[in-house]
Amino acid sequence: TVQHYRKVLPGARIYSFEPFPAAFSRLEASVRHDPLATAHMIALGQENGEKTLFTNSKDATNSLLPTSGEAASNWGEALQSVGTVTVAVRTLDSFCDEVSDYPDILKIDVQGGELAVLRQGDRALQRAKIVYVEMLVAAAYRGQATPAELFAYLYDRGFALHCLSGEVYRGSKMLQMDATFVKVAI
Repeated sequence: TVQHYRKVLPGARIYSFEPFPAAFSRLEASVRHDPLATAHMIALGQENGEKTLFTNSKDATNSLLPTSGEAASNWGEALQSVGTVTVAVRTLDSFCDEVSDYPDILKIDVQGGELAVLRQGDRALQRAKIVYVEMLVAAAYRGQATPAELFAYLYDRGFALHCLSGEVYRGSKMLQMDATFVKVAI
């Protein structure tokens, strides 16, 4: 993802977050030679502190939320729980305040916790022009945000849907999609 945005926005400052140690090592290596990109070994979430990260057989599906009872039937082995690890968590606004920088483009893919990140990012959302967010359609995690909640939250803050992309299906059942919103009102 960092390399994609670097090609599209060569002068942009990019902040990336990954709380899981093995995945963080890969992220850190991918930005090592990019002076405008930094990797942070934290999760973005609802409050500052430490939380349990629920780890799964596919580390891209790790989440601060535990898997739901329907996860296996919807997602198969990707969401098979394998353990937990304690990770550092920061709110979006507290991180932005700390680095004295706010995003023009915000990409959120936090495995069901997208609304929690947005709710603690009001100052960041006031400044952002584009929000790109993963939306889980099928049950994966207990307490995951629904597409309707994410749409309503962003619309209430002056964003409108620009496009949908990245739909993932299992058979004919949609599991997830990505939604890009643009600021239309302040």
